[in-house]
Amino acid sequence: MKRSTKTTIAAALLLATATAVTAAPLPKTRTIEILSSPITFKYGEVHNRWQEPIPFPEDVVAQFANGTMALVDYKLDIVYENGSR
Repeated sequence: MKRSTKTTIAAALLLATATAVTAAPLPKTRTIEILSSPITFKYGEVHNRWQEPIPFPEDVVAQFANGTMALVDYKLDIVYENGSR
């Protein structure tokens, strides 16, 4: 085989591989909201105590029972129990 033919074949294989890698769909993400037990604060008070672990929802546990789940973001928010904020 000539050198130019080998180069052409190698370039075609490289292009096919790059196309296959970039054409793969990105995994879907979803947002899960998990609430702790109510915590009572006074104005200006800081909560810095240990809490009981909060389990993931059953459907999330079932979905990833035989696999790995990647957490791509984590947010903490203080909300009012009555939902006003």
